[in-house]
Formats: sequence, structure tokens, C-alpha cells
Amino acid sequence: MGFQYTLSQLKNIAWLFYCDLIHVHHYAAGEHFEDIHGLSDHYLAIAYENMDYFAEKAIAKKESVTNGATIQQHVSDDIWMPETSTSYTLDQFIIFLRNKGGDYIEALKNARAEPDVKSKIDEMLDFWTSEIEYKNEQKSALEAAQDMTLTLNPNETEIPKVNYSQPDDIFPGLAV
Repeated sequence: MGFQYTLSQLKNIAWLFYCDLIHVHHYAAGEHFEDIHGLSDHYLAIAYENMDYFAEKAIAKKESVTNGATIQQHVSDDIWMPETSTSYTLDQFIIFLRNKGGDYIEALKNARAEPDVKSKIDEMLDFWTSEIEYKNEQKSALEAAQDMTLTLNPNETEIPKVNYSQPDDIFPGLAV
């Protein structure tokens, strides 16, 4: 088994994820502003709860917990690079969740914890995996589908007809 994160390290990563979510929340943009704003609010609350849980458990186990104001200077950029964009459309929000949420999930998967804490981490993993690896990808698919539009010739007033009796009209190159 590779590197395993301590509870205080998980607290730091949860804090950085939380801070990046705040940044995205502040810079939500575009026609899906309300969606991004609302989802990031929801995720902020849960990331904060995760961070607080890790801090409390770490302190109870006598681990040193870093002040949130100084965490970034203790975490290398190859582990967590802070968000800096000043605009997040829905596509960018989806990519952010895929990337940073994926990093957070990987950290949770690599936790070094007692069985009671591990079961709580498993609950966190279930939540974030569902949100990021399933729901987020569904948002991406929906956004892609909404971007697919039928373009009509401006002089045409109706959708062109397809001759369904001719397979080449439906599937060009398909021989019957």
C-alpha cells in the first residue's frame, strides 16, 4: 500500500478543497450562475463538516493540527494547487469538481485511520463519489446534450425530411 494520510493531513486537504469551493462560489459565472452558486454552497457545508471532523479526531488522537491560515505553505503544489480562475461557467465547474473533487476522493481513499473513523471516511467517500463521479458526470452529459442544436438554413422554415425508406438517408454508407 502506498502513502497514507493522517487525520491532520486529511483535515488540511479538506480545508484546501473547502477554500477552493469558496473561490469557485465567489466566481460563479454564466447562465448557470444560480446552479453553480447553490451547488457550491451545498458542497461547502459538507467539505467544512469533513474538515471539522478530521480536525477533532486528529486532536483527540494527539496529532498536531495546522492553522487553516497557514495550510497552503505546508502543502506542496504537487499535492494541492489552489484555484485562481476568476470565472467558472458550468463546464468549468464540472471540470473543477472532476479534478479537485477527484483529488479529494483519492486522499480519502488513502486514509490511515482506526475502524470507527474509517467507517465515517467510507460514508464521506460514498457521498463525494456519488456527487463527483456520478452526478457531476451526468451534469456534463446534460450540458453536452444541450449544446447539441439542430441548425437550420435561415431560408428553411421547417426541419428537413428524412426518407426512411432509403437506409442511406438514415445511415450513410450502410448497404442493405
